[in-house]
Amino acid sequence: EFHLPFHINNVYEGFAQAKGMVHTSSDEIRLEFQISDALGGFLKSDPRNVIIPLSDLLELSFKSSVWSSKLTINVSSLGSVEDLPKPAKGKAGEVILRIKRSDKDKAKRLASRMNLLISEYRVRRSEEEDM
Repeated sequence: EFHLPFHINNVYEGFAQAKGMVHTSSDEIRLEFQISDALGGFLKSDPRNVIIPLSDLLELSFKSSVWSSKLTINVSSLGSVEDLPKPAKGKAGEVILRIKRSDKDKAKRLASRMNLLISEYRVRRSEEEDM
């Protein structure tokens, strides 16, 4: 099981930000986050959870540049990510989470592990359908 901090800037047209943790298990990804005002974090929402089941995951990728690092989660069901703040949603079915540079190795491992679990899940499903 992995735990990885993330943040999302420009929530509510730049007036807020979200900070949270990605939690993974063998059958889901859980995004736990809290939204706070961008003026110092004095106003905070209650913690929220978005659960993406393994069956809705297509792929995870991690990209790092000089300016930013991001973990992208591609899903097959828009419903599984509808409760995330708007800037986290890229193209349809895509979630983009900003990752601190110091956590980039952990993010790479998380993406690799989850992609392996996704592949194993698809193989099991294919074998079950063939029976």
